[in-house]
Amino acid sequence: MNPPLMLREIIEALVFQSDEMAAYLNTRTGQISTSSDEEV
Repeated sequence: MNPPLMLREIIEALVFQSDEMAAYLNTRTGQISTSSDEEV
C-alpha cells in the first residue's frame, strides 16, 4: 500500500512551481521533489 500523502505538501509544491521549476510526485514513496531547468 502506498504511504498517505499530505494535501498541504502537494499544494505547497504547486504554489512554488514556476516556468523554471517542476514538481514531481513519487507515488511509491509519497515524496515530492522539485527540480529547476538548470538541474535538468
